[in-house]
Amino acid sequence: EKPLVHQKFFIEEDDSGNEVPLCEKCTPKPEPCFSCGQPVDRGIVALDATWHPACFVCGHCKSALDGPFFPKDKIPYCSKECYLAAM
Repeated sequence: EKPLVHQKFFIEEDDSGNEVPLCEKCTPKPEPCFSCGQPVDRGIVALDATWHPACFVCGHCKSALDGPFFPKDKIPYCSKECYLAAM
């Protein structure tokens, strides 16, 4: 409980859906993208990691993934062929 006068602050939703002001120190930091390392505000959570949609691509051919994929060592592959080519 500290006054937010002359401080940078953010409006966040609490668990009840109410908007509350939070100072910069108390604002949750976004997860880093597994691929590029930059913060992810809204992304994809897969393979126990967070990804930017543009970074969630096949580990072999780099095609965008928008459906089922084949995981290997936390890397997604778009097809069985790409999965096998990466071995």
